[in-house]
Amino acid sequence: MVEDMKPTKSRKRQRTTVVCTNCRRRKSKCNRELPCDTCIRLNNTDTCKYVDPQKTDSNKKKSRQSSQESLATLTDNLHSTLDSPTNKKRLRKVYHVSTPEFINIIPNGFYLEIKRSAINMFAQFVDLSMEHRDIYLEMMTRFRSMAIKNMSRKYESDAKNKKHKLNPNLPQSFKPLSVFDFHEQVVNGGVSQKSLICYEQHKILFDKFAKMRKNEQLKFLDDDTINLKEYLIDQELFMSQILPFFSERILPLIPIFNMNILSKEFLTFYDYMFTHDTISIKNFDHIVVSIIFLIILLTKLSISSSKYSHVESMYDSILQIDTSKYLAIIHHYLFQMKILRKCTLLQLQCLILLKFYQWCSPEDGDGSDGQHNQILLGTIIASAKELGISWHCINNEAFCFKVSNGARPNLMNMGSNDYAQIYQNIWSMIISWDRKMSLAFGQECLISKSFMYPVKDNINNSGNLDRCNVDISIHPNTWHMKMLSVDNLLLKINDLIHDTPTRVNVSMLEDLITQIKNELNLLRSFPTKVDSGFKSTMTDGKFNLDGKKHNPAIKALDIEFDWCLNFLELSILHARMVYYERTMDYIKFHGALQELWNYLIIISRKCYDYFFPIDGHEHMNGFMRFYCNRIVEIVSNKICVLLPTFILRLNRFPQLSCEDRELMCKFLYRMSSVYFNEFAFEHYKCFKKMFTAKISYKMLNRPCGKDIWKNILQFLVYKMTKQEEVLNSIENKPNIICTLLKELLPYLGDFYQEVKKGGFDYTNAEDLERIWNQKIIPVSQYDQFFKLNLHEERLNFIKEDKYVHQLNIFASFYDNSSSELVAGTFGDKLVEQKQRDDRNQVNFGSSNLANIINSNVSPLPSTGSTSHPYPFDLNTKTPPAQPQLQFGYPGSSTVSNISSSNHTNNDVDVDDLTKPIESFTNLEFLNDLFEPTDFISFFK
Repeated sequence: MVEDMKPTKSRKRQRTTVVCTNCRRRKSKCNRELPCDTCIRLNNTDTCKYVDPQKTDSNKKKSRQSSQESLATLTDNLHSTLDSPTNKKRLRKVYHVSTPEFINIIPNGFYLEIKRSAINMFAQFVDLSMEHRDIYLEMMTRFRSMAIKNMSRKYESDAKNKKHKLNPNLPQSFKPLSVFDFHEQVVNGGVSQKSLICYEQHKILFDKFAKMRKNEQLKFLDDDTINLKEYLIDQELFMSQILPFFSERILPLIPIFNMNILSKEFLTFYDYMFTHDTISIKNFDHIVVSIIFLIILLTKLSISSSKYSHVESMYDSILQIDTSKYLAIIHHYLFQMKILRKCTLLQLQCLILLKFYQWCSPEDGDGSDGQHNQILLGTIIASAKELGISWHCINNEAFCFKVSNGARPNLMNMGSNDYAQIYQNIWSMIISWDRKMSLAFGQECLISKSFMYPVKDNINNSGNLDRCNVDISIHPNTWHMKMLSVDNLLLKINDLIHDTPTRVNVSMLEDLITQIKNELNLLRSFPTKVDSGFKSTMTDGKFNLDGKKHNPAIKALDIEFDWCLNFLELSILHARMVYYERTMDYIKFHGALQELWNYLIIISRKCYDYFFPIDGHEHMNGFMRFYCNRIVEIVSNKICVLLPTFILRLNRFPQLSCEDRELMCKFLYRMSSVYFNEFAFEHYKCFKKMFTAKISYKMLNRPCGKDIWKNILQFLVYKMTKQEEVLNSIENKPNIICTLLKELLPYLGDFYQEVKKGGFDYTNAEDLERIWNQKIIPVSQYDQFFKLNLHEERLNFIKEDKYVHQLNIFASFYDNSSSELVAGTFGDKLVEQKQRDDRNQVNFGSSNLANIINSNVSPLPSTGSTSHPYPFDLNTKTPPAQPQLQFGYPGSSTVSNISSSNHTNNDVDVDDLTKPIESFTNLEFLNDLFEPTDFISFFK
């Protein structure tokens, strides 16, 4: 009995931990992921794990399990406990137990450009950042810019003699475009009548974009200098045609207005202008007129971009409106007045509408990389918060609106409930744009909070704060409000990329993208009602040319978001490939390389289907193309940026044949043709990219055995030699105010030291390439049996030339200038140059010139020659415009133009160090690297 009454030791209940060990120890909140958000924030991802207490007690004296064993234990525990009815409710959430995969997406650091006019830190997924991340692309762009700078100076002298001037309304960056095109067609006399016709078309485009920039940059001294009645259109035309079109077609894309209230504002404004000559700033008439102008611009853009037949005749009265001065007036009213002191609702709506137009417009209002609009978005967010528009209005927090009698909109037209509804729509719109800029450009989100819980109505209905149990069908019925359901996932993606860009968990990124896609499928299963709040007076037939009953605006918004996710995946794949190449993980590198190529094919096919829809498939509503064109332009451009990275790396994959190289070049040519022909005629931001894109293509599209990468290595080593020569020759070194090449190009300094250590110099192209592949980027040396699968059977869509019966602007621009860019002599000129360097004691090591001296020097082919060992037919190609007459070659009468020049290799002095890096170059050596027949296109 005594033993029975002896107190027994209570047994502690054992349960599987649902928080990680780190959060349990520090007693912090854990989101039950692996690794969890708290551990990611504190950089403790390596020790974030989940264990079973039963096994922990028995193994206290044992060594700590490895991370893989812990993950396996967690998986077994989860499977065993899921069968228990008690634990089913507790373990609803499925843990992600895959091994984290971390990469550095900024291996060369953030890219900043400091100029006199501005300083820009470029976002991580724009062109410059992607090129800066990829050492091959970076070295190609540096080499290209130096070549263009040198040839531009030569062409400018010819242009001045011919009295050719750059249009003053174009930026200085257009100067090479203009002088190259002028020299190609006028100075050389033109190679054919077709070339002269192309030159006239090019000149029309130059003048068109110059006029566009002039009108946009128009300045007004004061409000009195604006004769507003001269620009205002007839009230009947605006109220009966333009406003209904905007309400039906464009407002669902940007639902920030109550059109019933807005239409009353317009009527009041027109009534006031009927009896007055000037507007009333005190009554915010300048904001109302800016909204009117933006509505006209958007309506006109939507109609002109629709590609519907007979649309010009149907909307001729709208298309004939002169809107050339509208943007200048809008900028005057919005930005040359004191708008940063205080803000009104109408002013905020006008700023959002301006941002919307800049995203879609052909002008350069958004900037090529979205940096202009990012600043405007920050102004919009600050203005919205000043008005009380934030997450509080989404969470149905209590607001007390005191609407004064002089407010616009006033209390008679817009009550408290109307204000609350507009506030919700505006904030959801701002959130959507903030996340879109993060996906489309890699910019960091300006709004760092997210929608964590459902609105109060949903909480009361569901009785649970778990976001996964929310009935999505009772969410607010606008597209932007519905998308708040995935905003938390979008913000997690942003945080993963920007919190620690040198250690990004790509495994979790891929999981988040998958979750977003799954939730999108669920969201889209519920109908989204779009109520414009305005009853159109126009017939349905006029607004529904395609005859479909579905809402085209919702489809356009879905399409844009899908393209944004595609672009994010493309950018991450490229970052993975570059990272594994740097870390020499050859298995993952080859896998990432193949994945990137496969995804480029998928996205390219998607672009083709967008521009050339397949018969029988559901087509996009034409009036929505003006909106979707922007994201398609961004993705199409990135395809043209990333394809050269494969061609530049071909020297490392001997398994790939000359036909494979030609296929890649053809792929680049077809995609570039589609991109520039679809956008360059209208979009300024696209047109100005075409010059460098064409030069890059002509450099890459060379015959088999003429790899451009060797020439790039030669030229950059030569350039670093000259820089080192100047710096070493100065005893008292002055302040160097130019950025040296080794500071701009990571890995190039190490490469240069390896070259010097081996006793080589810039004349040894084969040795330079060998050192690069074995010492600097040796990842391909570890698996020489890997062969990139090009999937030629899936590239059937690039076989057909879509522009064979019309002007192909990508093919017509600078087709001969790129040949003259590098036309010149052969290897003997390299020998002569090297000998001159030796005499001046510039040589830094024993040079191996035997291969070059003993090489057979073939004369340049004459213009009538048809014997070329290259896989193309010269009978159907445009030959170079006699480059040997310009530069000379051994045996010609013009060779003295170079040899007798006063310019030598050693006339670089201290003053050159104060010049831009591109100007510190020797044109003669650049010409020696190439042959004029190297740049005849395969695909013309």
